[in-house]
Amino acid sequence: MRTLSHIERDGFYLPVVAVLLATGVALRLVNLSAGGLWLDEIWSMHHSASWLSFAEVYSHAARDTHPPLFDLMLHGWLRIFGDGDLAGRSFAVLWSVLGLIATWRYAKLLTGSRLIALAALALTSLHFFHIYYATEVRFYSMMYVLALGALSHGYMVFAKANWKHGLAVVMYLVLLCYTHYYGVLLSVAIGFTAVVLALFRKEYRRGAFRVMLCVCAVAVLFAPWIPVMFSGVPSDIWIEKPVIWLFPEYLYRYSGKNPVEFLFWIAGMAMAFLWGKRFFPLQGWLLGLAVLGFCVPFIASFVLLPLLHERYTVIYLPALILLVAIGWAGVSQAAKTWRLAIWAVWVLSVGVNLIWFNTHFQQPEKEPWKSMAGTIAELDPKGELPVVAELDMYISYYLQKLDRQAAATEADGENAFFVVITPYNKESLPSEWTLVETLDFGNGFRVLRVHSEGSGRTSSVGPSTSSTWQQSWRSK
Repeated sequence: MRTLSHIERDGFYLPVVAVLLATGVALRLVNLSAGGLWLDEIWSMHHSASWLSFAEVYSHAARDTHPPLFDLMLHGWLRIFGDGDLAGRSFAVLWSVLGLIATWRYAKLLTGSRLIALAALALTSLHFFHIYYATEVRFYSMMYVLALGALSHGYMVFAKANWKHGLAVVMYLVLLCYTHYYGVLLSVAIGFTAVVLALFRKEYRRGAFRVMLCVCAVAVLFAPWIPVMFSGVPSDIWIEKPVIWLFPEYLYRYSGKNPVEFLFWIAGMAMAFLWGKRFFPLQGWLLGLAVLGFCVPFIASFVLLPLLHERYTVIYLPALILLVAIGWAGVSQAAKTWRLAIWAVWVLSVGVNLIWFNTHFQQPEKEPWKSMAGTIAELDPKGELPVVAELDMYISYYLQKLDRQAAATEADGENAFFVVITPYNKESLPSEWTLVETLDFGNGFRVLRVHSEGSGRTSSVGPSTSSTWQQSWRSK
């Protein structure tokens, strides 16, 4: 496979890398401060708030559906930079930018090819899914980096007897396991992929044995949290049971929900085996992890609880990106006209997708908690009317920032008040409440001005999402 020798010779390689990095960073900063946080982000900010102790953050995570590492790190970050939305989102952006750099460096480590490293960086920098979750105050961008490190060093352990890579893969997998339970699934996928590859070639058996030793070490180091993991398993979950044809649908989503990019990805995966034969068994390793990254949670969704979701399966996105990069780097063997045409079509498709097809850059606010709280403050500047909401914790997050009283789930005998209605509401309004005014924020989010005919009575719109919300803010 030819490399970009003319770029390297003319000193253009590092400038091109710099341009791709700068473009990727810019795309991730476009809407960093636009709009407000959505439900899951507010949950992260509330349970990692700077005024909490590390013990309290740990305790919250022990009762949640994921381990404590991300919450503890976010808590430390908020202690330094404050509890603003921008501070929380910048933590996610930091991990996303680290993901860009790590993709470039690990692509070079695994293949020894600057061209493949450049292709991998281009794919990641302009990748809509990676951009979309870059600013979300959740663990997705962090999971990407940890999964990339784990699969890369895991392959080096499989291909080479090097104890440094062994320590690295154990470290990355342990950190991932303590960030999200999908780290356990990736550990299983790495071990299983190594065993399957060893079945085809005897010379890979020692490598598979080394990988299994690393996986066992991860199991030992994660064992202290396993009792907590099973004690925190919910009786029901919002994720629906998957269907078998979801795998191509996942690829379609990961490619930006764009038919041209989807075909670009499929072709790249195929060409990785046609034009990149000298990298075997790396292609098998990446394809195995990509498939198992889907299949393991797919099977677990029927054996345990529904687990398969595109946000969590970001752990296998690095494998897909590296595989596609290997395939499309092989275009360097084609005629110059074809090379330029292929990459031009892809870049044009990505650009059109980012600018027009997806609404992330035009409508960055995922849920209008911030704008609803702002509207309530404008309509009632003196704060005389209380706010009633079934999801009281989330609207209270922004009400408190505006020096308003936290919302409650009960009207508590008030004559007039605001009611926050969301798509998640489970109960209807009580019959004694008279609607005075409705403010529609779209997608099922509304603020109602209500008068209660049953003065002195207590009416509720549902159970509180956080009985300790007001106490937490008062102890701030």
